[in-house]
Amino acid sequence: MRSDKLAKLARRHAVLASTYLRLRRLAGRGGLPHFLVLGAQKAGTTSLFKYLSRHPGLARPFRKEVHFFDQAYERGLGWYRAHFPGEGDPRLRYEATPYYLYHPLVPRRAHEHLPDARLIVLLRDPVARAYSHYWHEVENGREERPFAVAIEGELERMAADEEALIQGTLEHSEGHQRHSYLSRGFYMPQIERWLACYPREQFLFVASRELFGDPDAALGRILSFVGADPSFSLREKDNRAHNSRSYPGLEPALRERLEALFEDDRAAVGRLTGIQL
Repeated sequence: MRSDKLAKLARRHAVLASTYLRLRRLAGRGGLPHFLVLGAQKAGTTSLFKYLSRHPGLARPFRKEVHFFDQAYERGLGWYRAHFPGEGDPRLRYEATPYYLYHPLVPRRAHEHLPDARLIVLLRDPVARAYSHYWHEVENGREERPFAVAIEGELERMAADEEALIQGTLEHSEGHQRHSYLSRGFYMPQIERWLACYPREQFLFVASRELFGDPDAALGRILSFVGADPSFSLREKDNRAHNSRSYPGLEPALRERLEALFEDDRAAVGRLTGIQL
């Protein structure tokens, strides 16, 4: 088992080294993306990214989550461009980094470089999203606390980290990115921050249940929105959710408490987007 783990780490290191060298060679030569999938995390971004990657008229980046506008902004636009095919490529370029929706500095940074970009936001029931997010961190070895303990006092911690990120006293917060189980489910403050930088017509909001329930229909709507051929259809084996997991059920009393916590935000999202979470 140990040798298998070491072999996996070696392969990953080789891929990262290869990617780094490619980026060094291509720095500044690639084109900027035409549209972004902003998130939300655990709302279907991986599935959507893989569906989009099948379309012949779209050009994916060299990796799914580029994290330029949130974690690598200081590396410069040349570094970001290197993740995409050149501007001579007629395909529409895109990327998907779920932390973009939640990070407080990303909207302004993105608008500075991509003012005309189309923006896709996937929205999932916030309670289900929070619980899925929690188990994602457990499975990746970044969370050991029970869910009820992990969310205790979380909103106050995330508010403090967000303010520090805005003020520049904190460059990156592992907790803000990894352990924001409840905070990421309050969608309206995140959406409003983006709407302060981009007009409403550049956004498409899609319910996760729509993407998972009828992927071809949801994908067709997304493709029309970004200006790609919407007649593209997924192969049957691709017509499924990626990274789907099963985990223990959420304790009913805690679920009820969280449902009440998100009630007002869910209603506001419904009024703005028409999506009932």
